[in-house]
Amino acid sequence: MRNRRRMICGLDITPAALRLAIVEQRGNRIGVDRLLLEPRNQAGTITEQIDAIATTHRVRWDELHLAIAGQHATHRILTLPFGGRAQLDAAVPSAMRALVPFPLQDGAVAYEVLHSDAHSASVCAALCAPDALARLVDGLGTDDVRLRSVRYAPLAVASLVGPALSGQPCAAFVDLTAATPTLLLFRAGKLASLRVLAWQPGSPAQQLSDELRWSLAIGGADEQTAFVLAASPGMEGHRLEADLQQTFRTRVLRFEELELAGMPATWRPVQQEFATALGLAVGATRTPGSLGSFPLRSGGARAAPSLAMRREIRRAGALVTAALALLLAHATTRHVVVRHRLAEIEQTLTSELRSVSDDRDAPRTVHDLEVRVRSLRDELSTGARTRASHLDLLREISRRATGVSDIVVDDLAMDSTEARLMGHAADFGSIASLERALAGSALFEQVTMTQSAASEGTVSFRMVLTLAPQRSDQSDQVES
Repeated sequence: MRNRRRMICGLDITPAALRLAIVEQRGNRIGVDRLLLEPRNQAGTITEQIDAIATTHRVRWDELHLAIAGQHATHRILTLPFGGRAQLDAAVPSAMRALVPFPLQDGAVAYEVLHSDAHSASVCAALCAPDALARLVDGLGTDDVRLRSVRYAPLAVASLVGPALSGQPCAAFVDLTAATPTLLLFRAGKLASLRVLAWQPGSPAQQLSDELRWSLAIGGADEQTAFVLAASPGMEGHRLEADLQQTFRTRVLRFEELELAGMPATWRPVQQEFATALGLAVGATRTPGSLGSFPLRSGGARAAPSLAMRREIRRAGALVTAALALLLAHATTRHVVVRHRLAEIEQTLTSELRSVSDDRDAPRTVHDLEVRVRSLRDELSTGARTRASHLDLLREISRRATGVSDIVVDDLAMDSTEARLMGHAADFGSIASLERALAGSALFEQVTMTQSAASEGTVSFRMVLTLAPQRSDQSDQVES
């Protein structure tokens, strides 16, 4: 089976010109097919000019890749304590937006991994305002030739130049042909520093030399740093080349001297003006997902959620489903336990009633039962303090705690002489207010605080409520 032919176009849009690099890929073989440079036609749209270029030069491509200039985005090199793709997809956009001191609403974020292992990753992330991205892609791409990606221009250049400088311990690439002049610093072919220069063509050459000197010093360049310079004819390239050689005492290579994979010898003299376009096209031939691109929008609609976002949404849905299942299981279990307890109570009552009916001395009427109950109560009055139930005590505590904020009762245990109350509150003042309120109750002879301790923002407490002897009228009222 013959390898499928794939034509890829990298498009670099500058204020002065349009640069197109068309790369042909057949399997693992990559070759540069065309390099086209056309002056920018300010009267027409970008789409119209690209169509005219394709017709004039009789070229077609299967996919289109764009670059957004450094002046329309900001970037940071971040070191994160994890290296998984899903974790980076979720963390990098938040980290970038946190570094920008003004709101960008749904600003687009793209990143490329510079180094990663199982425990950490170093990434270069770029953030672009959504209106700048919308203006760039507006009208580009058709149903037949779809716009596939938009990459940060300096990162596209870095992915092209880095492999060619892999044999150098430290190397700097100065790109004066880009829409925004850029300085890239590599260590063993890996991007270590990236800076968009403030210098613009037409400004004094000394200003460019000074900015490069302190930028390289900040990046850690030394006298052994190798330099590669890309400059269009007529620019300050020759003077800058001499200044760099004098300052760093090293030879400065021209970009056309670099041997790029797939570049025919006939194109090498002009390749310095197509660094960004070549980086886009050649980068698109690599493994999908290895190079970061900005999320595309169509017709003003928001981009579809990223893979990481969809994964987090599915995970949240699974957690909600699990929580609902646990709540249902808890409610079912509680219902079963309550039914079991009611069955035990019913069985106990039935057994007691049967024993009463079998007892020859048992009362036979309701009046006889009342007399028997009063007699038993009188017999037990010497030892028992109260006939109040748990419900009576809880009702009294709730009534007395009205007005005392942030009191939660965790447990209440009682016998014939005392009740033991456990709970927690917001502070010690609330517990003291509750103690005073309960001391005024007729049900309690004495209220004693046995323990109070603060832990994790709350104060837990234990109280012993000594039950007051109950009068007969109170006992009747409780029983009724």
